[in-house]
Amino acid sequence: MTETKDVKANQQTVPTIDQFPELTEEIRDLLRSADWDEVNQGLELLVSTTDKEQFQLFSMLIDPGSLRIAHQQLWEIALGISESHQINAVAKIADLAGALDEVTSIHLNRAQFANEIDLDLNLLSSAAKLETLVVNGGSVQNLDAMITLTELRTLALLADNIDWDTDEHRELFQSLNNITSLTLSQWPWEDLTPLSSLTSLEHLDLRGGELDSLEGVDSLGALTRLSLSDFYSLSSITEINALKQLSCLRLFNLSISSLEGLEELEALTEIELECSDLEDVSVLGSLNALTNLRLDCGREVAGLGSLASAPQLKRLKLGDIPEFTLGNDSRRRLGRRELDRLCTVWKAVGDRSRRISSLFSEGTDLGVVLIGLSVCEALADQISAEDFNQRLKDVTSRWGDALLSRAYWPKKSDSNTRYPSTSPIGQWLNKATGLVDENTISQIADSLAEHLPQSPQRA
Repeated sequence: MTETKDVKANQQTVPTIDQFPELTEEIRDLLRSADWDEVNQGLELLVSTTDKEQFQLFSMLIDPGSLRIAHQQLWEIALGISESHQINAVAKIADLAGALDEVTSIHLNRAQFANEIDLDLNLLSSAAKLETLVVNGGSVQNLDAMITLTELRTLALLADNIDWDTDEHRELFQSLNNITSLTLSQWPWEDLTPLSSLTSLEHLDLRGGELDSLEGVDSLGALTRLSLSDFYSLSSITEINALKQLSCLRLFNLSISSLEGLEELEALTEIELECSDLEDVSVLGSLNALTNLRLDCGREVAGLGSLASAPQLKRLKLGDIPEFTLGNDSRRRLGRRELDRLCTVWKAVGDRSRRISSLFSEGTDLGVVLIGLSVCEALADQISAEDFNQRLKDVTSRWGDALLSRAYWPKKSDSNTRYPSTSPIGQWLNKATGLVDENTISQIADSLAEHLPQSPQRA
């Protein structure tokens, strides 16, 4: 519209206070009200009693793209609207002036405003070209108005209060089928079927609410990134196996005990998990594309060593290391202290200063951690000696000479030593003697002797 272009052109020139029309006492009282309905009424009355050119002066005080006041002092003198209604008042003036017609992006962050965000989406209904709407903090009202925003590509409503209506809004997303990125807090439904029309959706991030089932996720076949957090009633994610294009998965504070369903996701490259109820993560070892994993699931989780079979894994970050019990003696355990010592002893030849930790590893550090975890799992009877041998073969084959310049399995120093005490793993095996099946311990030692050199080999 020509009128909107004129508004944008004139915003470079700041009007003086004497250019603004004098407000009637009735309008001024309404605009100063603490009640938004009265402020809204005052703005409606203002536009109806002011000619178009004069009203454009008020629109020059705002930035419609950020819904912020551009000239605070003039705003206070000319209109006197309370700060608590700033966002809605700016949106209303932008709407009345036709200034929303060309707006394509609106970002609202509570840190940018003196008062809490309180957005009425009805006021944005004329923003027909809006492609991005982000609200971070505060509250959002009148969500049914979103059906007019059919050009939306990115929608993020991370408000403390969202005026969801589970019945009226269940069909809300059917008119928003252009959305490719959706981030919402306080999800009000028990499943994902309200999103079934979003077949172009690539990024979904839901944070807190009523979700207890992933029913309907099979309609979202274009998803490449999925993040679910703070759904304490969600105990199964098996339906996730339908997301064949999924490359990034983040699961925080769910009640899942299993990762069943992930084994079919061949495109997964990045995973973050913070789920204290997880019991076994061994399925992660079957993910051929996995490169980055962050895992914080407490000390009871099993299956970390299976990552030795993940051929592309490059980086591993752990919140903690499980405590592996040796036999039936709960006092005899292997854990983070032992893994950290292994990493320190099996460091690169000549490396004197680098700090090494089992909680974060990449490259050949990762290879060392995976060997150590697999030994612990074999001694804790979580995997067989045959499985351990295969894992050791996978790790040494993948990192080759670079790993063998660090990992080693020395000969016994004397006939009285069961296993080499100069090696941390040798000390582990000696500690396990009498608690763990002797045949298992012997097979672990034989595998180490088969795949590792007797001393670090320079690559």
